[in-house]
Amino acid sequence: MKVFITGGSGYIGRATIRALVRRGIAVTALARGESAARTVSALGAEPVTGELTDAGALRAAASRADGVIHLGFSYSADAGGIDAAAARALQDGVGSGPYIHTSGVWVYGDTEGSPTRIPG
Repeated sequence: MKVFITGGSGYIGRATIRALVRRGIAVTALARGESAARTVSALGAEPVTGELTDAGALRAAASRADGVIHLGFSYSADAGGIDAAAARALQDGVGSGPYIHTSGVWVYGDTEGSPTRIPG
């Protein structure tokens, strides 16, 4: 199994990568810079250079995975819009594969009956 993860160099992301790698799961992780790339590499994941704002890169990385875990966050004025666009790109990429989205601050309202689809 292959999993693509955003936020892999963060507190929860590092623990998630460790747990997946321990179970023999191949992990690729979004790395927004050299420091993040070194962190995820040291944990056993393959870094994928990019930003949460790059929908094409997110969609492509997700399409090469069997599942996606979205833990990344943008500390910008448009954090909600960036998060929603990233979620849509990741879900489009992974298709029918499992998609996990967690966050410390964002709560989505009515998802139009779908537990896995971000509205918009």
